[in-house]
Amino acid sequence: MAKTSSVSTSMIKATARERLLGNYGTIIAASIVVNIIYFVSMLTILQITNIFISLTTQIIVDLLFGVFISGRCYMLMNLAYGQPVTFGDLFFGFKQNPDKAILIQLIYTIASLILQIPQFLHVAGLIPITWMAIGTLVLLIPYIIFAVAMSQTFFLLQDFPDNSVRQLIRKSISVMRHNYIKYIGFVLSFVPMMFIGVITFFIPLLWVETYFNASRAMFYKEIISQR
Repeated sequence: MAKTSSVSTSMIKATARERLLGNYGTIIAASIVVNIIYFVSMLTILQITNIFISLTTQIIVDLLFGVFISGRCYMLMNLAYGQPVTFGDLFFGFKQNPDKAILIQLIYTIASLILQIPQFLHVAGLIPITWMAIGTLVLLIPYIIFAVAMSQTFFLLQDFPDNSVRQLIRKSISVMRHNYIKYIGFVLSFVPMMFIGVITFFIPLLWVETYFNASRAMFYKEIISQR
C-alpha cells in the first residue's frame, strides 16, 4: 500500500541537483534534440491547411513522442539511481516496449483533446469566447486530477516493463493516492523559476526543464520506496 512520502520537496530537489552534477550536458542535449524535433514537427503541421489532416498528423506526432518520453524517463531513472547516463538512453524507448509507451501517450492525448473541446467549439463559431473560457476551467479540474494520477506511469514502465498498460496505470494511481497535494506543491515550486526563464528570453528554461525532470525522477524514487 502506498504511503505519503516523508521526504520534503526541498530535499528531493537538493538530491536532484546533486545527481545532476556532471550530467547536465547530457540531459540538456537530450532535451534540445527532443524540443527541436517536436518544434520542427509542429511547424510542418502548421503548413497543413486541411484541419482534419492537421489534427490527425498532430495526434500521430504526439503518440510517437511517447516513445521519446519513455526514453527520457529511462535516462532520468538512471540519474536518480546513480547509474551511468548516456545520450543514447533517450532512444531506449524504441528498444523496449514502444507499443506501451504509445498507448500511455494515447491516453494523455485523448485527455488533452477533451480539455480542448471548448476551444474547438469556439473556433468553429459554436460558442462565444466567454463560454470557451468557462468550459476550459470546468474541464481543467478533472484534467489536473487525471494528470497527477497518471504522472508516474512512464517511470513505472521502466521499473515494471512486463506489466500491462492497465497495470501501470493502476500502480501510478496507487502510489499517488496519498501524494496528490505533495506532488502539486512540488510542481508549483518550479513555477517561479519557469517564470524567470520566460522573462529572460527562455534560454534558462533548458536548465529549469532539466532540473524539474530530474526532480520528478527523484520524486518517483522516493514514493515508490514507500510501497
